[in-house]
Amino acid sequence: MQKLKTLLNMNDTLLSPGKRTGFYNAHIVERIDLSSRHLLLRVAFDKGKLLDFIPGQFINLGIQVKKSEPEATFLSSLPGQPQDILRRAYSIASSIREMNYYEFYLNVVPHGMLTPTLFRLDPGDAVWMEPQIRGRFTLGSVAPTDHVVAVATGTGVAPFVSMLRSYNEPLPWKSFTLVYGARKLVELGYNDELGLLEKNRASFNYLRCLSRESLTSSQFSHGWVQDFFRENAFHESTGIALSPDNTHVFLCGNADMIREVRELLVPFGFEKRPDDEESRIHSEIYF
Repeated sequence: MQKLKTLLNMNDTLLSPGKRTGFYNAHIVERIDLSSRHLLLRVAFDKGKLLDFIPGQFINLGIQVKKSEPEATFLSSLPGQPQDILRRAYSIASSIREMNYYEFYLNVVPHGMLTPTLFRLDPGDAVWMEPQIRGRFTLGSVAPTDHVVAVATGTGVAPFVSMLRSYNEPLPWKSFTLVYGARKLVELGYNDELGLLEKNRASFNYLRCLSRESLTSSQFSHGWVQDFFRENAFHESTGIALSPDNTHVFLCGNADMIREVRELLVPFGFEKRPDDEESRIHSEIYF
């Protein structure tokens, strides 16, 4: 814990993070600490309304760093912005009806430069937020007769939380199944909210698993999200037969999980092909 606190206090390369300067255009509305390494951060622009977005899209958060900083490979220039921005894309977890802030689900990368700084920010502190919504990881290609299967690890659940918060029951698809995995229960963000949704929505299935913690509750499986796609495990858990004829699979999380689930879906008739308008498998990698 002391090592983590030390890393979170590193600030040698940053220019006034959290303080009001002409560079920063947004501020922290609220922070909700889920654990020492997991955080819900709610952010709004200083001026103007929030931008409209489609559930599944993302926005960039950033801080200003010294131009002489040797880790220049992490610096990205954006149209109309200086080249000394350290930024990262974060999926929006809030509902499209939320007018006061965007919500983001973060986990700290102790040796990183951006997330340790974001973890130090309190309500009212300043941050940079790009005034542009990005991303194509949305449900626009899903027909009303299709099943949606969403697979997430860690903070990769954020876009799916936005989808579930934004679309009311009855959902505009045949069903929505979320397969969500983490190492330990404390890392399974939104678990209580998702469990309540499962009880109240007939067309929503919630499958959860933990890889490094075993619980006595039958609600949790011990293992990885990939296990639900081996042989008939998914059908046995949901009663839904996986088929590219009527199913869209959305994968969000680490690259290894995405690659393995893609391979496991091949025996069910899904193609291992790049994401495009014809694809039935859609993915977004979280590093």
